[in-house]
Amino acid sequence: MKKSLKIGIIQTDNRLNCNVKSAVGKANLLLNNIKVDLLVAPELAFTGYAYRSPAAIEPYLEPTCAGPTTEWAKRVALSHSCHVIVGYPERADEKRTYNSAVVVDPAGTIIAHHRKHFLFSADEVWGASEGPSFTSFKFNLRGNQFKVALGICMDINPYKFKAPFEAYEFANFALRERADLVVVPMAWTASTLVPGKPELETTIRYWISRMGPLNGTNSVLVAASRAGIEGNTVYAGSSCVVKLDKPLNIIGMLPKSVEYPLIVDVEI
Repeated sequence: MKKSLKIGIIQTDNRLNCNVKSAVGKANLLLNNIKVDLLVAPELAFTGYAYRSPAAIEPYLEPTCAGPTTEWAKRVALSHSCHVIVGYPERADEKRTYNSAVVVDPAGTIIAHHRKHFLFSADEVWGASEGPSFTSFKFNLRGNQFKVALGICMDINPYKFKAPFEAYEFANFALRERADLVVVPMAWTASTLVPGKPELETTIRYWISRMGPLNGTNSVLVAASRAGIEGNTVYAGSSCVVKLDKPLNIIGMLPKSVEYPLIVDVEI
């Protein structure tokens, strides 16, 4: 039986040392009059990403599921009657910080939490700890149950770029979990400085290649990436929703350099 779902992504450009309150306000403008079942925002959605030291990111660290990002997710989930997934920098205790994502249901209840399992070098620079595993969770909608595999950016790559490309650690996890949706908040870096079109060949096609074991399963990849430039770091944008069918079906995608919502309907 087919299950229908309306998915929204907000692609943002919130840079280092930004005002989190202003970043949240900007996100709210992108959500004006939007109706979706699931909303996904990027990795470290409201704080900027490329921090160069633990001291630099310290003012932006948020308590576990209790800071301004989580509060925003709860408000949006309640006001838009949708599930929300959004990334934030987590202060777990005095010693441990994580690159994390929180999941909130339409009642404003936290139903899942993920700590980035495979760290990128930029995460290690500001002191992020490695999360214990990939994450899966379920939610119900209109009498249907959806299973979600949740990762963050580098989670889709081979571990530390040292594992074999064909290990497909995250994709195989999603396959074992029988995931309907593979959701990945990202701050993916771009291959070129050229603004405009989505990075179809260099970025989206690579994301799809990392889903190898899922191709032909009808699972849906939801990649919520960020746009913009931080110093010498250029981000890929190109947020997209892809049905991992045969043939592959790119249901929707955004240009690399815009702050904009992407809204699509999918059947699983």
